[in-house]
Amino acid sequence: MYCGSMNNNDDIKKTTSPPTSGDGIYIDGKIPKSFCSLGILVNGLGEDKNLYATTCFHGLYNGEKLVDDGGNKLEFGERFDKRKKECEDQNSKTYSTSYCFRSKPYKKCTDETSEKGSSLGKFYAGIYDEKHDLGIVKVDKSVTCNGTIPETVEYDHLTEKCYIGKKIKENRSQQKSLSVFKTGFKTGLTTGMLDYGYTKKNSKNKVLFKQAYRVDVAEVTFMPAFMEEGDSGSLVMWKDEYDNKWPFAYCVGSISSIVGEALPHEREYVCFSLIDSLRECNNKNSI
Repeated sequence: MYCGSMNNNDDIKKTTSPPTSGDGIYIDGKIPKSFCSLGILVNGLGEDKNLYATTCFHGLYNGEKLVDDGGNKLEFGERFDKRKKECEDQNSKTYSTSYCFRSKPYKKCTDETSEKGSSLGKFYAGIYDEKHDLGIVKVDKSVTCNGTIPETVEYDHLTEKCYIGKKIKENRSQQKSLSVFKTGFKTGLTTGMLDYGYTKKNSKNKVLFKQAYRVDVAEVTFMPAFMEEGDSGSLVMWKDEYDNKWPFAYCVGSISSIVGEALPHEREYVCFSLIDSLRECNNKNSI
């Protein structure tokens, strides 16, 4: 995930805008060097009436450094193992970490009048493995929220994976693809074509992703990347024939790239089922 640095950390927490889908999330108390994206605000995870913000666990991760002594990023398998260990340890540093949010990328926040960030809440729960990469932040009661936020939902408003599978098959029978879209902190609104049942291994035969959704972008120059660094955790939605929007997944990362001047960015992307990850996180953490 990419973001520029800021010069004055004291100004980061000044905003009155409520959090919403596509906002950037970063670790409180630090000059932000990376962001993930707020996916959705969920009701009813705990016994209280709090709101809970979803994103990727790897975006909330605050454990051991994922680079070597020379500052080079560790191999994915090593990063995966460290994140998984951190997620499974409820006494780890990440579990005591607080986060902030803001609605505009750093490149749009270059002067004193630009919107800064504000406190969002504390890490609440997470699950990280080959089928899930979910992090949940319990939103502070002091954060301004109201009923007009369209991305605040109950469990039963999230589309099940089995239904998405039926939609994909129906479209294939008509020689069509199921179009989906997301709004992320880095790239904003983008679209792609959905497939499912995706599994990927690395060169050492280690499973990286299992039973995931795959989003493809047409290989034409005018189509933007579906997501870039900073969009991890973004809510993915589809539209029905009545133009209703239905949330069902969240962005995790890119899985391939095409090298060349015409197509410089990644063309295939991994997403996980949001309802599946919420349920598994609920079962694992008893939230």
